Amino acid sequence: MVVVAVAAVVVVVVAAAVAVAVAVAVAVVVVVADAIMVGDRPFSGRAPTVDYVPGRDFTGSQPEGRKPPAAPKNAAAIAITQQYRERHNMTYELDCAGEALILRVFFPPEAGPVQWRIEARGKGCGEAVVIDRVAATRELALQAVSGAWPAPATPAAKPSYDWDGVTVAMRNVRAI
Repeated sequence: MVVVAVAAVVVVVVAAAVAVAVAVAVAVVVVVADAIMVGDRPFSGRAPTVDYVPGRDFTGSQPEGRKPPAAPKNAAAIAITQQYRERHNMTYELDCAGEALILRVFFPPEAGPVQWRIEARGKGCGEAVVIDRVAATRELALQAVSGAWPAPATPAAKPSYDWDGVTVAMRNVRAI
């Protein structure tokens, strides 16, 4: 009788140990499954990117009711090829229908009134041109640069840069 009682106790202890092991295994699986989720999507093995938006599938389609912004008509003609920060300014290198244009947006001085300075380097009328203008805002400084840019020598010649397109491209990256 004692042997049967000891055997019954051993069976109960083993069953309890198995139940605890199963519970721990299930908990580990749940924790691991939660750890490999990115937003509401399972982690695919790649690091999450900046452009990931929860709620979108990986094909890039938009959720119902939202449409991607329409590309401007001159989107292919003007593109920012590089942008980088220098010590005193942000530099934007643009490709304007095959012509290079470099815009440097200088930060305002720490003391005194807020004055934004933009320097433009490119080709105007066939030769190298550097124009530098200062204004109260970045957009006004860019307008001043575009107004000071040399006009073509003949009225039939096309202007060297589409300044409206340059303004749109700079707005798209929040440079002005």
